[in-house]
Amino acid sequence: MESAGPDLPDDRVVNLSAHDAADHRNHVTGFFLRLERHGGAVITDDDNPNTFQGSAPRQSRVIIIRDPSEGHARRCYADPDDQALAAHRRVGSTIEFPIMVHGLPTRA
Repeated sequence: MESAGPDLPDDRVVNLSAHDAADHRNHVTGFFLRLERHGGAVITDDDNPNTFQGSAPRQSRVIIIRDPSEGHARRCYADPDDQALAAHRRVGSTIEFPIMVHGLPTRA
């Protein structure tokens, strides 16, 4: 599903558990630089999220990343620098889910 418009921001929601501090830190250090280069920003990063209901409460870090558009998010993810850093992410953490949530147009 494409976002509702080319100029609407999209958010990425990621749930992960870091288990190798050094490799995870290597990924995070480069990640912020690359994210900024693609116009994105981390909205929040919470190690203790609260679950109000549901059968699968999150018990590890939840990160919300805002991208200017879906295209920006996809270019950031496909960036060769991102893919090189992903090796550290794969060794240093386990990702439960990475999802994209499309922005809504402003209501009149």
